[in-house]
Amino acid sequence: MLKQFRKKIPLFLPLLFFTQHVFASECNEEKVTPLSIFNKHDYEIHSYICDSEDGKYIKNYLSLSNKTNFIFLNKIENDGSRDNPKQLAVSIYHPRGNKKPLLITLHGQYDCCYPHPEGTTYYIDIFKINENGKVYNISNILGRNVSGYDGQNDIKEKSFFNLKDIASIKKWLEKNYK
Repeated sequence: MLKQFRKKIPLFLPLLFFTQHVFASECNEEKVTPLSIFNKHDYEIHSYICDSEDGKYIKNYLSLSNKTNFIFLNKIENDGSRDNPKQLAVSIYHPRGNKKPLLITLHGQYDCCYPHPEGTTYYIDIFKINENGKVYNISNILGRNVSGYDGQNDIKEKSFFNLKDIASIKKWLEKNYK
């Protein structure tokens, strides 16, 4: 039985290499953003722009600076808009008191033109990070504000989203994150 298994290994290894190569080629752009969460430039966020049948999508990972261990944060997919999603901002919010710092990621996707809605859909993710590297997604604290649309719908009615930049998100957190 062991002989049969050994004979199958050489056939399996090329398949493993091929699968890794396909995954690596799926994501072709990387943006690295240094973050200062507990100390200066102690973490990095790695954002990959990847291709799929439905268009481009973004995958974000967090790592300690100069480390190879990556923590998956989020995946932002094309929601059917004509434009692909874009990473608009990454920031750290340091709350007052003994609360842990929060990592904010803001993504957007623009869509246009008549007869379709014209505007931007925003997606916000908020993560609490502990000193030991544990990451917790606490985006639910935003309630309905976790995403929103700013623009005109298909019958030209205007829609407004108030949390479309880091300053307004931090202002909201200052008021509501207790």
